[in-house]
Amino acid sequence: MRGQHLHQRLASTPRCASAFTTTGTAPTCAAPTGATAASTGPTTASVTFTPAAGVASYTVTYTAAGGPAQTLTPNPTTSPVALTGLVPGVAYTVTVASNCSGGTSSLPVLATFTTPLASRSGALADQLSLYPNPAHHSATLTVPAALLRQASLLTLSDALGRTVRQRYVTPAAGSAADTRAELDLTGLPTGVYLMRLLSSAGPLTKRLVIE
Repeated sequence: MRGQHLHQRLASTPRCASAFTTTGTAPTCAAPTGATAASTGPTTASVTFTPAAGVASYTVTYTAAGGPAQTLTPNPTTSPVALTGLVPGVAYTVTVASNCSGGTSSLPVLATFTTPLASRSGALADQLSLYPNPAHHSATLTVPAALLRQASLLTLSDALGRTVRQRYVTPAAGSAADTRAELDLTGLPTGVYLMRLLSSAGPLTKRLVIE
């Protein structure tokens, strides 16, 4: 009888349950290394990098100063990568990221380059007057009437390709009159900048130094 009571008491005793989770290291996606970019002409460039082990493809994004980001398609699988259709005389920023299994991607690596001016664009840009240069708090851009037939976008970018000033320039009254546009440089740090005007003859660029 005593054994029967003991069995009943043990059977009715609640059992304790515990929960546990396993720990581990989440898989990572290795980034490429040694990314560099260089122009190969006024409208082309080459991007090189050291591929990461086990990576199937890469996302290459390039952004012109003051412009939208563009992604190369299809995703390249190796290096080097050719960029085409670029704008002459413009600073570009390029990022390269690895694409790994499971939809993961690496942090992007960064490179920059500037396309050279095409011979015709360079000759036309010489007709623009930008003074004083070097400048301090302001500068004046003078545009011949033949290069400015309608309101055009004027962009000032820093050495990293970031837009720091932007405005529209409206042609002066009179078909033969040059247009003068003032650039407010207040608050900008010293350095080399790129001014880009979407003229009637296409994009024209000039360098501006702020001291």
